[in-house]
Amino acid sequence: MKRCVSIVAMFMLMLFTGFGQGNFSYTYYMQQFYDIMRANGDMQVAMMYVDEALKLRPGDPDALFNKAYVYAATDDVANAVKYYSILLQKENTLSAVMACNTYFNRSLLYYKLGDYVSALSDCNSAYRYLLRGDEEYRIDNEQKILSTRASVYISLNNYSAAEADYEMMLKINSGDLSAMNGLAKIAFLRSDYDGAMSYAEKSLLYDNQNNPAGYFWKSQVEQKRGDIQSSINNMLESLDQTLSIENVDIASVISCFGKNREYALAKLQVLYAQNKEWQWAWWIASLYQSMYSYEPALVWYETLESQLGKSPWLLYNIASCYSGMGKFALAVRQIDDIISSGQLEERSDYSYAYVVRGTNNQSAGNYKAAMNDFNKAIEYDPSSGYAYYRRGWCSELQHDDEAAMQDYQKGIIMNPDYAYLYLMRGEQYLKQGKKDLAESDFETILKLDTIVMNGTCRQYALFFLGHDEEAIQWMEDLIESDPENAGHYYDKACLYARMGMLDESIAALEQTLKHGYRDFAHIEADDDLDPIRSRSEYSVLIKEYKKK
Repeated sequence: MKRCVSIVAMFMLMLFTGFGQGNFSYTYYMQQFYDIMRANGDMQVAMMYVDEALKLRPGDPDALFNKAYVYAATDDVANAVKYYSILLQKENTLSAVMACNTYFNRSLLYYKLGDYVSALSDCNSAYRYLLRGDEEYRIDNEQKILSTRASVYISLNNYSAAEADYEMMLKINSGDLSAMNGLAKIAFLRSDYDGAMSYAEKSLLYDNQNNPAGYFWKSQVEQKRGDIQSSINNMLESLDQTLSIENVDIASVISCFGKNREYALAKLQVLYAQNKEWQWAWWIASLYQSMYSYEPALVWYETLESQLGKSPWLLYNIASCYSGMGKFALAVRQIDDIISSGQLEERSDYSYAYVVRGTNNQSAGNYKAAMNDFNKAIEYDPSSGYAYYRRGWCSELQHDDEAAMQDYQKGIIMNPDYAYLYLMRGEQYLKQGKKDLAESDFETILKLDTIVMNGTCRQYALFFLGHDEEAIQWMEDLIESDPENAGHYYDKACLYARMGMLDESIAALEQTLKHGYRDFAHIEADDDLDPIRSRSEYSVLIKEYKKK
């Protein structure tokens, strides 16, 4: 949605400023707020009414709650948390229902932020107030709070507590689908695949028409059991029942399809031919993209563009395909369209766009343009550790280690949990002969980077600390977690080159290229691979795959 004032909003602004404030009562403004929310949900106008009500009654609980609600509804999480917190400073004066709602809504925001400890605390407080409310309110809200708390417990790896909440939900309603599917998820996470299948199938017995989670967990179990076609069929059924792609675990879907891509593509293409629904075209394009088959992916993205028009998420995907093909100038054009589209709302959205454009300019060797982009990214979002990382790396490529070090230092201040910044700073310390400081940064990475997943850099920290066997094992575990990911083989090639395992590095680089990696500018500029550049096999590989 464009950040412009709607006609209604402009009229209301004129009303407030042109006709004098204070001519209407608190009750009038609050009633207008509720009317707007029921009528069209225009959050800008709704916020105007709330602010006018607060001018007449500063600190009013209802107005504060509604102000926080509007912030939450417009994804301004920080301000939503702020105003719920201001309201809870008056906790002793709030009704049980108001306190319950406030704690519960704030718990959802903390969960979104990944602050699971705070989310759990708020869920517990919400439940405590729920028990103080009247019976009708408890009946309407108990399942919702228990379900959220169970999800928080799962995020904290407290499966027993989550299981207890789901069991409580089933006691209240034996047909609660979210509880059955929650128990299926817990069983799956415990590798109890028989138990997970039992809960998933039970949920589908209750409802097989509006139960995407039931099909999802059935698909996950079938994948583990090696029944790949059934797994794909059930994943497709789950997607068909899902109302929004935003509610989908995209990585899990692509992983499922990746077990038999030809079968998945055939099924998806049949579904698209039957109804021309855009979501099937999107999954086809995404699957091709995950296969590094960029040309057919672009064809399908263009099909989507003809149906839906241009949008940032579509242009980002198109840009990613061009990047994968090594056509960085074309990728930059897509990001140009994103920036000029008027569809970016937050300053952080612009920051990300400039980082992506800068990354493509950097890959194309246009370092001046890249630095300008990274400067703009930081201007829009000075707290972006990733932007400092990219700008620092770009400085390194231009042999300006001093500027690079400054950016890594600033990035760590802004984002102290971003492991890659410590890796880059640690390597700079090694260049300066400051081994103790470097090892401290590498040790920090071991504390931060504990999950085998895309984006990890733990293997490099282990190498620099002299733990070669652990580094190799981490690298192998990463590849096993996603064996079709070309980036993992690239990291393996870099790691082995650093270790002096040159034959193994060449073999990993070949796997990188076989899996579709085509960022030759990055390969040729990456000093990690310097030990293998003089090898004839390296030159042959690069020459061969540049032709493809």
